[in-house]
Amino acid sequence: MKSKEEIEKFHKCAQKKIYLGWAGTRNCTILDELFTAHKEEYSPPNGAKRIRKWLDSKDIKYQVKHFDELKIRKRSFKEAVENYSWHLKVRGVKPDVAKIEKTVKKFCDKDGNITEQTINKMDLILW
Repeated sequence: MKSKEEIEKFHKCAQKKIYLGWAGTRNCTILDELFTAHKEEYSPPNGAKRIRKWLDSKDIKYQVKHFDELKIRKRSFKEAVENYSWHLKVRGVKPDVAKIEKTVKKFCDKDGNITEQTINKMDLILW
């Protein structure tokens, strides 16, 4: 939900609301290196902050539970290059495949696969 209108629409859809979303932190060494290689800064989504700000502006009481989410994914070299290209595109960065391949190779195991670990800060918001 990227706009006040989307949040209001969500708010009107049910009596009890549950929102689970990113809270502004995503630690992934590979993504950090890729954005740096593309001379861009990686900024993870922070929908939870937008939701809390909107709720506060409407003086709506809510509960929030903060937690960390650990994701571990194993990918082939090809899958990794495709995935990281998507991450760049989705944030408006034109992927340079040569830079992506060079970065991904640094993280490959002897079989040519990577194991990615990502720690996300998440918020569960109830109102």
